[in-house]
Amino acid sequence: MQVSREVGPEELLLAYQECFGSPVGKVVLTHLAHKFGFIEKSTNVPGDPYGTHINEGHRGVLVYIGKMLSMTTDDLKQPKAAESEPFQQKGESHEGEF
Repeated sequence: MQVSREVGPEELLLAYQECFGSPVGKVVLTHLAHKFGFIEKSTNVPGDPYGTHINEGHRGVLVYIGKMLSMTTDDLKQPKAAESEPFQQKGESHEGEF
């Protein structure tokens, strides 16, 4: 899905919170956490570093969503937020991702 405009950090944060904060979003997030969050088991695949990396990637998505849900718009205004925003790396743009 493409969006015809750039999505700013505050709008993106609020979109995550609206999506995953809704009753249906919580059902989906709970399912994803159990399926890919490695809540009940380790991400380690003995003897298979690639499998471990894949599992860590799955888990990383849930960690990312969790960070988005725990942030506030005020957090975005803090000087340190620019360095630790879970949704924006230097040179990364979310334009057209949705």
